[in-house]
Amino acid sequence: MASKGNQLFSRARGLARHPRTHKIAIWLVSVIVAFGVLIGLVAPPLLRGWIAGDLSERLHREVTIEQIRLNPYAMTATIRGFLMKERNSQATALSFDELHVNLELQSVLRLGPVIKEARLVKPYVNVVRNEDSKYNFQDLIDEFTSGPSGGPTPRFSLNNIQIIDGKIDFDDRPEQTQHSISSIHVGVPFVSSLPSYTDIFVKPSFSANINGAPLHIGGESKPFHRSHESIVDLDIDKLHINKYLEYSPLALNFKVPSGELNGKLNASFKTAKNSPSVFTITGNLALTELAVEKSGGSPVGKIANLEVVIDAIDVFNNKTGLKSIKAQGLELHLARNRDGSLSTADLVTTSPKTTQNEPKTDSKPFGYEISEILIESGTLHFTDETLQRPYKTRLDNVRIAVKGLTNEPAKQADIEVSFESDAKERVGHSGKIQLSPFLAEGKLDVERFKLGNLSPYYQDVLATDIKEGSLDLSTQYRFEAKGAGLTFTDLNANLRTVRLELPGQPEPLWRIPSLAIKDATVDVTGRTVVIGALEGKGGIGYVQRAKDGTLNYARIVKAQSATPATKEPTQKNETSWKVEAKQIALDGFRVNVDDRAAATPAKLNLSNLSVRIRNFSSAKNQSAKATLRTRINNKGTLRLAGAAGANPITAKFAVEGQDIELLPFQPYLGDQVNFLLTGGRLSTKGSLLFDASGSPSKVSYQGGAQLADFAAVEKGNTQDLLNWKALSLDEILFNSEPLQLRIGTVNLAHFYSRLIIGPDGKVNLQNLTVPDEKQDAAAPETIGETAATTPATTEKPITIGKINLQGGNINFSDFLIKPNYSANLTDVEGTVSELKPETPGDLDLKAKLDGAAPVDINGKINPLATELFFDIVADAREIEMNSFSPYSGKYIGYGIDKGKLSFNVKYKVENRKLTAENKIILNQLTFGEKVESPQATKLPVLLAVALLKDRNGVIDINLPISGSLDEPQFSVGGIILRLVINIITKAVTAPFALLGGVFGGGGGEELSYVEFDNGRATLNQAAQAKIATLVKAMSNRPALRLELSGRADPASDVEGLKRWGIERKVKAQKLKDLSRKGEAPKSLDEVKIDSSEYPQYLKAAYGEEDFPKPRNIIGLARDLPVPEMEKLMMQHATANDDDLRQLANQRAQTVRDALLATGQVSADRLFIVAAKPLTSEEKSKLKGKPNRVDFSLR
Repeated sequence: MASKGNQLFSRARGLARHPRTHKIAIWLVSVIVAFGVLIGLVAPPLLRGWIAGDLSERLHREVTIEQIRLNPYAMTATIRGFLMKERNSQATALSFDELHVNLELQSVLRLGPVIKEARLVKPYVNVVRNEDSKYNFQDLIDEFTSGPSGGPTPRFSLNNIQIIDGKIDFDDRPEQTQHSISSIHVGVPFVSSLPSYTDIFVKPSFSANINGAPLHIGGESKPFHRSHESIVDLDIDKLHINKYLEYSPLALNFKVPSGELNGKLNASFKTAKNSPSVFTITGNLALTELAVEKSGGSPVGKIANLEVVIDAIDVFNNKTGLKSIKAQGLELHLARNRDGSLSTADLVTTSPKTTQNEPKTDSKPFGYEISEILIESGTLHFTDETLQRPYKTRLDNVRIAVKGLTNEPAKQADIEVSFESDAKERVGHSGKIQLSPFLAEGKLDVERFKLGNLSPYYQDVLATDIKEGSLDLSTQYRFEAKGAGLTFTDLNANLRTVRLELPGQPEPLWRIPSLAIKDATVDVTGRTVVIGALEGKGGIGYVQRAKDGTLNYARIVKAQSATPATKEPTQKNETSWKVEAKQIALDGFRVNVDDRAAATPAKLNLSNLSVRIRNFSSAKNQSAKATLRTRINNKGTLRLAGAAGANPITAKFAVEGQDIELLPFQPYLGDQVNFLLTGGRLSTKGSLLFDASGSPSKVSYQGGAQLADFAAVEKGNTQDLLNWKALSLDEILFNSEPLQLRIGTVNLAHFYSRLIIGPDGKVNLQNLTVPDEKQDAAAPETIGETAATTPATTEKPITIGKINLQGGNINFSDFLIKPNYSANLTDVEGTVSELKPETPGDLDLKAKLDGAAPVDINGKINPLATELFFDIVADAREIEMNSFSPYSGKYIGYGIDKGKLSFNVKYKVENRKLTAENKIILNQLTFGEKVESPQATKLPVLLAVALLKDRNGVIDINLPISGSLDEPQFSVGGIILRLVINIITKAVTAPFALLGGVFGGGGGEELSYVEFDNGRATLNQAAQAKIATLVKAMSNRPALRLELSGRADPASDVEGLKRWGIERKVKAQKLKDLSRKGEAPKSLDEVKIDSSEYPQYLKAAYGEEDFPKPRNIIGLARDLPVPEMEKLMMQHATANDDDLRQLANQRAQTVRDALLATGQVSADRLFIVAAKPLTSEEKSKLKGKPNRVDFSLR
């Protein structure tokens, strides 16, 4: 190797010494010197003019150059005094003092310029943005960018680049502002598209004063190191960012009135063979006194100090690591606009993204890690304008602390959040957050949260106002984007001093001093709520029912107009929420009820309300143990204990009520009844069952009930109507489905009832209920009337074991009668045995009328049967009748001075048929003075009474009645009244028929007269029998007076008188014979003629007649047969009116004598009325023969 080198050296030395070589060298030197003189002295003046002219033409602006210097040996070029004016103006657009360039010889080898040094001294650029937002060099930009683009990257290497003392003026005429960047110093080690080996002596740097704020960027570069490492340091000092955001390429709808940026950044670039390039940024940035406003001037936010410490930003690998982000004095203004968008959404206007033809990249996912985030002393102003009444709040002392935040999978960060509202509400949070996959868990605490502040959110749905009320809440929570979803555990909440009001209401709906939820769990995804305990104390509720019947709670939710287009579809398989509560305890509650739907507003209250529920669940067929205690209207108590279910609604309670006052419930009866409650206490004990699992719902009750000290008065006059000391219903069994009611025993003690017949004839008990206006008005019922019973259609499923009555008093008054009548039924007591629809019960009642006269009622009764049935006997004795004087005065026309009444009545109703027997005994009935009454009968009542009274002053009447309950005009009282009137009428109009019926013999109307044979005045056997009966009646009715009126018939009695005259003439002939024999009787009437004697004595009488007689041939009276003699004597006999009058009087006298002859009728009770002949009209109306004596009673 050494010998070969020596050979080469020897050759070179020889060549150098060769003469030809010397010639070539001299030629080359001459050429180089000539080239240098040409380039250095001749070319610059030529180039200066040509370059200035060419640039002026290309740039459309005047360009001047003071000097160009070229050094071909050093390969340098220098331009001094460069000036470019504005287009069509003499203002300077661009200038610099000097541009120095040093070219490397290796440019030839690299096939591209390799510049060792480029230095620009005092460059100046004037930038103007005109009113049309175009720049003063806009034409150059448009021209240079309009040509074709693309092609290979030029080969060059630019090294040791320096800009010294540069300046840029920026006149922003649309914004009417100017900017200035002065003292610009830039150092760039190299910019190259091809490798070079130039010595680098310039460190990367940049410094300038930007509007007076200094900015410095420095660094180092190792271009020949394997890593090609470059480091850049950027120092920012008091950079006012407000002046630069205006020139963002994006349209900004906000402005920054203030804000300074300070910081130091370090950028490092490394490129290693067979390894990816690395570009990292480290350092810190700080923003101070930053304020952001919308273009209209409304605040967006401000921050006193924001510090960001960058651990490392790996640009090429999409990784960011921040050591800390700390903010002090952060204040944000956030709002939801009317359209639901956020107020910050329009701060930046971006053009729509175009996804078509975008190249797909294989960029790595962006990863970041922030070791610490700390925001302190923050403030958030929030306004929600989507609501009818905007919601506004301010959050103060906002503190957010996050440690270890990263989007690296399965890594969690610690997070703490706390703030206070302008209403002194406090929220605290501590927990963990994981971004990939998203997970958040921790503890949330809320203190003194004012429920009323959220009214703008519920005022469109709820009509209520929460005037007071705060919420304290503490809970653990966990949210998994993938998996269990959102759950809350260990949830404890406490509502304090809640006051819920409904506009227009006199009282709050609810006032709750304390309501607590303890140890609750909420699984939002699983739709379950489990409450450990729900506890409340001292709540006061208000329930109002308006006049239209609606409850105030029905108005809590405002009516919403249905909008089908916006209605969200219902999930068909959506699971309903399940709520469980292990324990519910409410104590000291009160509920005030104001019912204005009643005719008179009702006010009720439940006080000392206590509720205990264990193991409540809304799940199907689950029941909970429940107990409820309360006082009703501050006096009575009610207790319910048992089990209840919510799905379906069921309840099985032991019920115990004690002394529940009925008086507050009077308004519910106001428009239904015509009486006023003045007292009453209800007590009950039993078991209540309610089951809504089917349709219809079922209700059952088993137990007893008592109603004590009940009292009611009439509305009009406030007189006592009903009252009792005690009413008890024992062994009650009630079922609604199927309907069934059984009462073991009904006990009613010390009761009082006021029974009144009003001036209109109506009974007050019939008017206890107000008739339905929709029904036809019923016809007024008068005294004694009872409406016909409507047939029942079904059997009543009711059973009553026994009814006991004790110490009753029924006070009766009749105001229809003037003067009024009153009676008092006292000491009412008795029993009714078991009543069933299929079997009647035994009735046994006893009482006293006016405290003296006993009244007994017994028999069988069944009001529960499908068809009404009763068979009773009522008996009363020795009832003083003077109290009935108002009735007798009105209907009879006389008052009653004295008398006693006894009766025994039997009533039976079966198969809707009534049969009755009424036996009435009036003892010593004595009427008083006459009373003028339009309703009084016109009949001679005194006579009727005299007829009915026996010799002992007793009237004994039987009134059998019957009828059908289905008859429209059926009335028991009406039947009895008509029968009584009929008896009086009969006594007056047909007294003898009455007497005949009582005493027999003759009977009927035939006792009112005595018949005689034609023309005779002697009593036959029938007449004597009638007189005997009449004597018996007159003897038993000593008050009766009898008038006797003889009657004679001109027709039959004239014939009879003639025949009677013939008979007397015949008897006179025999009397003569007897007188001659000395055997004559005392009177002619005693003469008896038998049939064998009659022709003899008739002939003698005929012979003494002086009328012309038939004679024989010789002139002697012929002997005629008996009939012809009687005929001739009848033809010539006479009888005139005087004879008839005398016959009538004689008949009356005959009867009088017969009555007196008995010795039982005194003469002062008998009166003979002057006889009058019968007219043909009177004769036609007579019953029986006209030959008679008529009787009249007085």
